[in-house]
Amino acid sequence: MWPWEHVAFAYVVYSLSTRAISQRPPSNRSVYPLAFGALFPDLVDKPLAWTLGVFPSGYAVGHSLFALPVFATVALVAFRTLHWTRGSVAYSLGHGTHLLGDVVYPSLVGGPLATSAVLWPLVRIPATPPRRGFVETVTDYFTTWVGTFGSPETLPLLAFEVSLAALVVALWVLDGTPGIRPRRAVED
Repeated sequence: MWPWEHVAFAYVVYSLSTRAISQRPPSNRSVYPLAFGALFPDLVDKPLAWTLGVFPSGYAVGHSLFALPVFATVALVAFRTLHWTRGSVAYSLGHGTHLLGDVVYPSLVGGPLATSAVLWPLVRIPATPPRRGFVETVTDYFTTWVGTFGSPETLPLLAFEVSLAALVVALWVLDGTPGIRPRRAVED
């Protein structure tokens, strides 16, 4: 999944969960740790693999189900020291939806579930082809991704992309545009 897809997927899950549990939309402050959690696995693994060569692929410690409790605990401690428990929940949900998205996403284009993407270090993803660096690798992947939309086999992926974008924009507007809306006097 692309970064915007991870954030969008996390937002949909978080917004619906928050509304179901508290009958309120997400708060301004909670969407930032949510977005950070949704991006965190890629912020760790992709540069370490594509720029520094620490891992053979962009799926390693940040994407590991085994590391998720550690990252969630660190987030809880960090946000609790700021008296921001909703932030740690939002971060953990964002991180968890990132992993879920990476497992499910390949099935949208007819592939199998990618469970191996989250089982590091038990399962190692094959090395990505040698790249010239982070920017060049992202450019190569993006160019390939855009090129797939001319094929009828990728209609389910295109439908997912458009549906996710429409759903997240509708929910975000319905929620009062958290993250950019004016801060309320008292916000949890």
